Amino acid sequence: MAAAGLTAWGNTWQADVFAVPSIVDAEDVWAATMDATAGHRGKALQVLVCAANAPLVGLAIQSGFAMTDELSGTTWMNADQRPPVTRVDGFALVDRVTRANRLHPMIARNGELVEPRLRQCSLYDPTLDLAVEDAAGRVAGYALFWFDRTTRVGLLEPMRVEDEYQRRGLARMLLTNGLDRLGRAGARRLKVGFETDAARNLYVGAGFVQTSIDRLLIRPAPDERCGH
Repeated sequence: MAAAGLTAWGNTWQADVFAVPSIVDAEDVWAATMDATAGHRGKALQVLVCAANAPLVGLAIQSGFAMTDELSGTTWMNADQRPPVTRVDGFALVDRVTRANRLHPMIARNGELVEPRLRQCSLYDPTLDLAVEDAAGRVAGYALFWFDRTTRVGLLEPMRVEDEYQRRGLARMLLTNGLDRLGRAGARRLKVGFETDAARNLYVGAGFVQTSIDRLLIRPAPDERCGH
C-alpha cells in the first residue's frame, strides 16, 4: 500500500515515495520517509514527484524542499503495439548470455560491481541486458530491460548510446529489440521514463504515450542552506 526508498547519488540522497491515496494518508508516508532520511542529515536530499500530486509537492515544500526547473516524465505502451524490430548495418546486438566473458558495459556508469549486484536482483534477466557492438566489437551503447512476471509489466532503465555513436539509429535498435524480447516473454504493458526532450521524442516516436510529468524538488545540505 505504501513504500519509500532512498538511493545514494554521490553527495545527494534521493527519496522516492509511493502510496495508494485511497488507502494510505500521504502525510504518514511522507513523515516516515523523512524519518528514514534522518541518518543522512549532512547530505542534500531530492525527491521526484508527479506534478499532478499537489499534496505531496506541498509536503515536500513544507519540509524545506524547493521546486527546480528540472522536468521528467513517464510513458507507457501496450506490448502488442510495440514497434517493429530495427537493425543498423555494421552493428550487432548482444546480451549478457552471449557476452558473459566480457566486462559489463555499465561498469563506467555504475562501477566494477554492477554485474554481481544486478544478478542479486530478482527481476534481472541476462537475456534482457543488451548492448550493441560495432564491427570491431566495441560497445556502442547499452540498454537494460526488466520484466515483472507478476504484473506483466516490462520496463526500460537505463539506456545509453556513447557520444561517438549517436545519431545512427542505435538507440531505436536497442529499444525495439528490447521491447520485442519483453513482448515475447509475456509482457502486456511497457514502461519507460525520460529526462530529456531527445529521450521523450525517441520513446513517443516509437509509440509510447506520455502519461505524467514529474518535478524535481531539492533540499540542500545543512551547510549549503547556511551559505557555507
